[in-house]
Amino acid sequence: MASYQRRSRSEWQSLMSAFESSGLSVKGFCTAKSLSQASFYQWRQRLAEPSSAPANPLSSLPFIDVSALSSELSMVGTSWRIELDLGDGLTLRLNRG
Repeated sequence: MASYQRRSRSEWQSLMSAFESSGLSVKGFCTAKSLSQASFYQWRQRLAEPSSAPANPLSSLPFIDVSALSSELSMVGTSWRIELDLGDGLTLRLNRG
């Protein structure tokens, strides 16, 4: 029965680099390193995909605290209107009047 070893992303990146410089076929490399060919192909595809984009694109946006705006404007009796274009036809409107 074959043993299963869980490898981290960085270990797979190292293995892919070693494969590139090995000159071996996928089958030969996987046999030499005791790797499953299915796992090899899965990780090769996973590592080829761009990983720089966050899972949630909005999570990388900075937080804007508008509570100070509210207290400052109420002192001078001014109303405010904030409109945020969220894309895809979505708009968030905040009004104080």
